[in-house]
Formats: sequence, structure tokens, C-alpha cells
Amino acid sequence: MYNAAVAALGRDRVLVDRQCLGVEQDDDGVTVRLRKTSTGATAAAARTEVAIACDGVNSTVRRQFYPDERIAFAGINTRRGVTRHPPILGGRTYMRIGSIRTGKLVVYPIVDDVDGKGNQLINWMAEIQVTGLPSTTGTNRASWRISFRSIGIGDSTGSTSTR
Repeated sequence: MYNAAVAALGRDRVLVDRQCLGVEQDDDGVTVRLRKTSTGATAAAARTEVAIACDGVNSTVRRQFYPDERIAFAGINTRRGVTRHPPILGGRTYMRIGSIRTGKLVVYPIVDDVDGKGNQLINWMAEIQVTGLPSTTGTNRASWRISFRSIGIGDSTGSTSTR
């Protein structure tokens, strides 16, 4: 994604090592206040026509506009990923294994011949219902840490890695 953004916009237009501290909007555009994530030092603000906040569940920008909003945990933990793999059965197979209470795995292809060798890009999603946690945890990121068991993922060569 980074390389595609640099190719489309130019290296000087793509900022890295930055954290958004907030935004100020006026009739001419938006100023984004920043700091360096590596050092915590204040970085030069960025001026732009439009700012799009896509910084996840702990969004600084959302918190600025909706300071009283709280995260509501519905009790379901989800992990998602993709892997290259030979077509499963006929190559159009959707698999749903298990249940939300015992652990559910959903697997299906999203791209054919992703590597010129006939492998597909396979989307997988695992989720499980978690009990015993408060339904509303606030915006404290540390309160969202829930341990997960390692997931073994096999590739098309048969080797397995643990992530």
C-alpha cells in the first residue's frame, strides 16, 4: 500500500512515522497536527484540502469530534487474514466451520491465480464469543487486550508457520 501511494502521489506527499494529534478545519481546508511516533517529538503540521480519518477503533479524530463516545464491546473477537493456496475443492468453495460459541472459521477465495501458478488468494476469518468481559470498555486500549492462542497457517508448499 505504501509503495502504491508513493507511486501515485510522490514520496514527499506520503508521511510516515507520524501520529495525528488533532485537526483544525477552516474554509480553505484542514490542518493536521502531528507528532513523530518514534520519538514523541512534535512534527510539522500538514495542511490539506481534505483529511480522512481511518485510524481505527481508537481514532484521535473521532475522539475530537465525539469526546463522550465510548467503545462498546459486543463480546466477539475476530481475526482475519489472507493466504495463497491451491484452489480448495472446485475453487469456488465457501466454508463455514464451527459456531460463534466454540470458535468459527470462515474460508473462501477472493482472487484467482494470484501468483501465475494457479494459487488463489484465500480470505479467512476466525471469531469466537468471549464471556466475562464488560460490555463497554471505554477508549482505554489496554483494556481491550485479550490473549489469543497461536494460529497455525499452512501455505501451498505444506509448510506451516505460527502467527
